[in-house]
Amino acid sequence: MMRLYTWAFALFFSTTVLAQPLSVPDHPVLLDTDFAKIEVSPELFDKFATIQSNITAVETQKQYDNLNRTIQRLNRTLKRSKSTEQFLKHFFYYVHRNYLKDYQQYATLNDVLENGKYDCVSGTALYALLLDALHINFSVQEMTYHMYLEIPLDGGIAIIESTDPLAGFISTESAIAERLAQYQAEEADPTVYSRPIQAKVGMDELLGLSYFNAAVFHYNQQQFTPARQYLRQAIRWYPADRMYAFQAIIETVATR
Repeated sequence: MMRLYTWAFALFFSTTVLAQPLSVPDHPVLLDTDFAKIEVSPELFDKFATIQSNITAVETQKQYDNLNRTIQRLNRTLKRSKSTEQFLKHFFYYVHRNYLKDYQQYATLNDVLENGKYDCVSGTALYALLLDALHINFSVQEMTYHMYLEIPLDGGIAIIESTDPLAGFISTESAIAERLAQYQAEEADPTVYSRPIQAKVGMDELLGLSYFNAAVFHYNQQQFTPARQYLRQAIRWYPADRMYAFQAIIETVATR
């Protein structure tokens, strides 16, 4: 049975996936946010917060209200900031310090908001929800082993890496090149997979990957019924080859 666990542990990071063309929604920067509603999207929040949630509706509402209080504080800082880059640096460290306490693989957004446990997917989801609420342009960059956020700046970009609490905001050209080279090196083992993922994805696909992580978690516990249920949701939001490869593994092992 140890082999079963090894398959699932490696799947998010090493399953061969052919990235599919995606319709990625724009998140336009608003020059004057006084005329825009500054709040976390209740629809997006509900979609992420219900994954493996074991808390009441009242507690979920409290989480949402607390996030919106955070957004109001961040929006006041944004208005005072001299540049987008200055604000984003503050934004990254403020959010990490207040929400992302303890790395734990397969942690959900609910885990983040309840006890500060996070992983690459749930940490990225939190930053994405907040950037979306602030109407700041961003894209989610998916890789085989990892994901990160990319934000356009005047004349360049910035990267937000949710799993690096000390140096996860990167905005200089040389530092970005070094970090991207590091990611590429981690992707470059042809004995593990033949075609690495490099895809720009949207919030729907990020939601799909969140469900995928939940499916892998339950698979590792040999709980095949919830694994199937979460994987069906993952495929609904992100019908990538990664999902179907895992579906085949679940059915093979579950029917032995």
